[in-house]
Amino acid sequence: MEKRFKAVQAVNEYKQQHQLPVLDQHREEQVLAKVADHVTDSATVLYIQNIFKEIMHQSRAFQDAQRKEG
Repeated sequence: MEKRFKAVQAVNEYKQQHQLPVLDQHREEQVLAKVADHVTDSATVLYIQNIFKEIMHQSRAFQDAQRKEG
């Protein structure tokens, strides 16, 4: 997870340089669709997607905090 947040930090820097918003709803939908495609047990798809939603939520919160600091 720490490596992921290092990547989030780099992406956020790019977004700031190009005046892009933190949230890219289309990209998040793509990620969730990809997650669903890789899950083999249909009973767990929604739960696993919810885990990814929370990760993305925390990533956005981290990006927001970075922008306020810097």
